[in-house]
Amino acid sequence: MADSSVCVGSRCLCDGYYGTIHFIGAVPPTSGVWLGVEWDDPSRGKHSGEHEGVVYFKTRVSGSGSFVRLKKVFLGCTFMEAVRSKYGRTDDEEGGIMLGGQTVELVGMDKVARKQSEWSQLEEVSLRDMDVSSAGPRAEIATALPNLKRLNLDQSPLLPNWETVSDIASQLQHLDSLDLSEDRGLGHVPVDLMESLSASFLTLRTLYLNRVGISWNNLALILQAVPRLEAVHVCENNIASLRFEGDEKPYIPEGLQLLNLEKNCLSDWSDIVRLEPQLKKLKTLILTDNRLPSIFLEKKAFPELKSLSLSGNLISQWPSVTSLASVPSMLQLKLKDCPLLKDEPGFSARHLIIALLPHITTLNRSAISARERVLSERYYIKHYGAKWLDCKSDESAKKAFLLEHPLFLHLVDVHGLPDEVLMRQKPVTTALKHGLISVSVRCPGRPEQRSLDKKLPATMTVQKLKGVLQRVYRVDTSDQRLSYLDSRGDCEIQLDDDLKQLNFFSIESGDTILLRW
Repeated sequence: MADSSVCVGSRCLCDGYYGTIHFIGAVPPTSGVWLGVEWDDPSRGKHSGEHEGVVYFKTRVSGSGSFVRLKKVFLGCTFMEAVRSKYGRTDDEEGGIMLGGQTVELVGMDKVARKQSEWSQLEEVSLRDMDVSSAGPRAEIATALPNLKRLNLDQSPLLPNWETVSDIASQLQHLDSLDLSEDRGLGHVPVDLMESLSASFLTLRTLYLNRVGISWNNLALILQAVPRLEAVHVCENNIASLRFEGDEKPYIPEGLQLLNLEKNCLSDWSDIVRLEPQLKKLKTLILTDNRLPSIFLEKKAFPELKSLSLSGNLISQWPSVTSLASVPSMLQLKLKDCPLLKDEPGFSARHLIIALLPHITTLNRSAISARERVLSERYYIKHYGAKWLDCKSDESAKKAFLLEHPLFLHLVDVHGLPDEVLMRQKPVTTALKHGLISVSVRCPGRPEQRSLDKKLPATMTVQKLKGVLQRVYRVDTSDQRLSYLDSRGDCEIQLDDDLKQLNFFSIESGDTILLRW
């Protein structure tokens, strides 16, 4: 950026610190021009915008401001300067083009034609961490990159505002995907810029705004400006509520298929429910690592939802899981690392979730086979069978049980009730005297993990073994990859079927089980 284009609101870099310029002018009794900067990292600041009792600007964070000389700061580069730096430049002595680290020597007008043709073929450009701060001369981008569809401006901390984004996007007539993650100047969306943004985003379908500090109200303005939007990612923005100012419902593009709100601060499921009428075409909803204590889905809600991610929330009751069965279109679920599953071994939690949700085909990225579903449903009956037996003679207790386990009787109709003795059987806590195999467990490539010598029942399934290893090594069962070496150490065999018993793979005493993740 040229010095003449410095203005209040510009972003700058000084000695490794990024900031926003809030003041340009004299600061008596010193001479010359000073820049008043509020730093992203408050520890870089010295005051809040005042000097000798005079307030020149105000900082949002107390003590995060200071004055610096213009010559001390870097103000970034134009969009095409960044493109030339990364994708081709003409700075060698003979005037050749630098492409892929090699100089291509061209003559006369061929130089320009070749360089432009190389850029004109680009459909994807990544200027991540290239310190782009302005669009540059009007139409320069449109002329050089007429076919660009996917643009990554992730980590462009000198990008000052949405007006600059609009200036860039308006020149890309085929722009389909735009990544603006970690661009801290984009937290505020001026209402008077809406018309310009709408004209710039006519073709945009995918937008990334992760870690930009944007609120739900400002995001709602952006959604209004992108009518064809199909996917929006707004992770780690400290969004605590999805309610619009004035309790109005924000406009959401009718074609939105993916909404990613991972790692925010949402704690009220009703916020999601309020948006449901506007999300009829939503296929993927990502709510990982929020603060939701419970969820409830009614029948016909989210009619096209196929994938739901709820891991890392505060869900603590099984009815939250049971309600997901009311969405028959949902095939994929991610649910782990929540209080509900804290006391359940990995294999047990997986069995219970699968039994409750007859429509899902994938749980925590692991496919569910027909055989696993049968085993899960039978496990569910046995798991709650004793409780059912205890309340059968008490109508009120029976009613409460069926309210909590609405699928129990249906599963009993399908599989029948096990023997009462089997349902009341306590988990085995003493070592079996017979049918045990002595194995070692090692974690290749992870020297910090201790080896383990263990006696295991030959009839133990791989899934149950994963549950044991989860408790020992704190590795989720869905992330484990198991194999074993025979006692001679010359043959490694994959344990690739969770439902098979160890003796199916011919594991014997003296063999070594290898755990990778």
